[in-house]
Amino acid sequence: MVFHRATLIALVLLRCVAAVDPWENVQKVLELQPFIRDVALLVGDGHGRLFHHEKGDMTLDRELWVASSSKMVFVIRAMQEVERGTVKLEDPVNKYLDYWTTDSSDPRSRLTLFHLLSFQSGYTFGLSKVDSCWLKPWSNFSACVQRLYHQFPLGAEPGTVWDYNEFHNQVAAAVLEKALGIDLRTFLSQDLHDWNMTHSRYSDHFGPGGPDVSGDLVTTAEDYEQFMVRYFGGHLVSNKTAAYMEQDHMPKRCSLSSLPLEMPQ
Repeated sequence: MVFHRATLIALVLLRCVAAVDPWENVQKVLELQPFIRDVALLVGDGHGRLFHHEKGDMTLDRELWVASSSKMVFVIRAMQEVERGTVKLEDPVNKYLDYWTTDSSDPRSRLTLFHLLSFQSGYTFGLSKVDSCWLKPWSNFSACVQRLYHQFPLGAEPGTVWDYNEFHNQVAAAVLEKALGIDLRTFLSQDLHDWNMTHSRYSDHFGPGGPDVSGDLVTTAEDYEQFMVRYFGGHLVSNKTAAYMEQDHMPKRCSLSSLPLEMPQ
């Protein structure tokens, strides 16, 4: 009899716990916070959406320029090509870009795709260089990367210093263009189509020199959700590749120009 009573009490407690909305407090904070007037929040995992909330003028289908959230989308594409064997992380850039130096006395000759994707190429100017390919409407993307290669100085041996700048991914994109034999816009547009990001685009900043794969994506919360569910669900890259990407690949130091970004961490 005692066993049955204990079991009944446990079942009642479980039902009470199950009836509590685990996201209720999150919703309350969003609604009561006076400094958050317009917000759309999506929470999910590899199986799909767990919670969403809209407040004010922000909606889940509103198109937004997402700046550096563009990087994840591009890097996943690059890692897909690594998995397919189209490129290798340890490949030197000069294997694909014929203007890139092969002189062993020049540190740039040792620059690899891994260095680019992990932001430790040796280019250490941070965000001080506003020059970018999409700001040069008279130049196509590959020609622009080549021009910047001759213009930007290397600040350190590749693999020794972390630096946050846009040039890493621009060079990586030029490598993919060459390896795939497809222009940048074509394969980026195909990615958005394949990942069901039907309300997304790369803005190009109104010039044929773009897009900047590090910051030009215009998308919606619902579209980006499509991408993230595929990533966390193991549908874009293998679990092995995802685990490798999520490791800490930071070298021992970062550049002075990027130090303010690292210090809070």
